[in-house]
Amino acid sequence: MRSEISKVEPPLPCAVPGDRSGVWRIILQGLTPPALLAVIGVAVIVLIMLTRFLIDPARFFLVQQLIFAIVMIAGLALAIFTYVVTVKHALRKIETWQQSGHTTKVTAGLVTLTIVAIIIVLPVILAMFFQ
Repeated sequence: MRSEISKVEPPLPCAVPGDRSGVWRIILQGLTPPALLAVIGVAVIVLIMLTRFLIDPARFFLVQQLIFAIVMIAGLALAIFTYVVTVKHALRKIETWQQSGHTTKVTAGLVTLTIVAIIIVLPVILAMFFQ
């Protein structure tokens, strides 16, 4: 009878103890897009309130409405640009983690981005169905 020695394979990269420690940091990085959208939204609201406070609507109604429209369009454009850039940055990070074999980090990042996308799109979907 021959004894055979089984080959011992190295452990998976996701089994490394340091892999799970960064999951909360990854989740917080995934929540960056809605946080930046909230900051931009607050800034737009403050600018609109400031415009309404500083410009007399009795004499300069059209100017007030024009500034309101400019602030809203600029805020929307900035929000879209910021969201695209932050999601693109997060996806690049996730790609590097995937190439290095950190499956726990990849899963946490993708799940977080999916939840963020659902949260961002949910009000639009609800508005379409409940008009």
